Amino acid sequence: MSVQLGAWHISTESILTYLLFAAVFSSGFVLREPSFYEMLMVPAIGFYFLSGLTLNRYILPLFIFWLLINAGGILAISQSRVIDDEPIYIAVSVFLAFTAVFYAALISSNPVKYGNLIAIALVAAATGTALLGILGYFNLIPGGEIFTLYGRAKGAFKDPNVFGPYLIFPTVYLVSCLIQWPMQKSLKIVPVFFILIVGIFLSYSRAAWGLTALSVAGIIGLSFLTELNFSKKSRIVLIVFIGALFLFAAMMAALTLDAVTDILDQRLSLKKNYDDTRFTQHAFGFDLAARKPFGIGALEFGKNFVQDPHNTYLKMLLAYGWTGFISYILLVLCTLVLSVPLLFKTRPWQSLLQVSFIVWLGHIIIGGLIDTDHWRHFYVLNGFVWGFIGAEYLSRRKEAILAHRQSAKEISTAQNMQITWK
Repeated sequence: MSVQLGAWHISTESILTYLLFAAVFSSGFVLREPSFYEMLMVPAIGFYFLSGLTLNRYILPLFIFWLLINAGGILAISQSRVIDDEPIYIAVSVFLAFTAVFYAALISSNPVKYGNLIAIALVAAATGTALLGILGYFNLIPGGEIFTLYGRAKGAFKDPNVFGPYLIFPTVYLVSCLIQWPMQKSLKIVPVFFILIVGIFLSYSRAAWGLTALSVAGIIGLSFLTELNFSKKSRIVLIVFIGALFLFAAMMAALTLDAVTDILDQRLSLKKNYDDTRFTQHAFGFDLAARKPFGIGALEFGKNFVQDPHNTYLKMLLAYGWTGFISYILLVLCTLVLSVPLLFKTRPWQSLLQVSFIVWLGHIIIGGLIDTDHWRHFYVLNGFVWGFIGAEYLSRRKEAILAHRQSAKEISTAQNMQITWK
């Protein structure tokens, strides 16, 4: 099916592809809510399902667990002292959960095509928003202060602590490309990789720094373990060596800037009142959650304790109740059990699964130090991992059907030969 635009014939599939790319790309530019991401994702999801996209049974656990989490959130609204923006907050949670299911359905239907399309859109968005953050940080563009906050780069986001982690999946994806692609092709993406690394550094997000180190080490380790070719393994070692030298040189250069060293001293100090207050509030929050099985409402913690939870697990307990918290833990465990064995299985999408899994796992780990709820890219990561889980089991079913047909054909041929012989 195609659409006629003057002398141009554009297929419906092309229109859907452009719409999906635009929607994913817009996830890197969220200065206000609702953002362009929501405005573009709604029609993208609708048109894809109208065009025949379906939910397969292998991604149903993702749908069911997010359904239970948000059911807990709806119940928690009733526990709020004053119900103001809580319904809107949970409505956004429901929408983001549905985007995760949408990505999973889409990727499981064609993992290589849609996995790479979404990854490339994220790299493009991350590069754009990182450039805005860098240019704003160094005052290289008029009005650049809109892309910084408290002396930290934040790109086209409201918070540096979201900006930094957003850049990590594209960064790790590029590391995987550097490992997998031919050398000449790999060199072309080095400037983009450099932009993303600088953006992460200038966010001064300790969570982003730690997550970057963990994720890059993870993808390099996984790639080394699953690579059977000795020459490619040697190349991985060479890339690690060159990367370490580059990182050391870049850090030495950055430390010569007074503005950088001042903020580094501030961000790396664990004796700040901010950190002391935050971790003390975590203790109060978990104690409160133990006495409130239905939660206290999505936005009540910040009203009572001045700061937001800055802890995904505490947020789940307070905003989604015990139902939401238990469902979230079960979702994490289910994802781990189903996806870990697939990391070592040779498939055309193996490297994409490894990248998405490593970054997803990193977000699960840093969830104890920062609140990832409503991070749009975190729901994309959920969709990625479950999309590849669905793709694996759909492939196994297809292979089993083909094997059965081949076996039936061989039996039929053998029977015909016996009849002819007689």
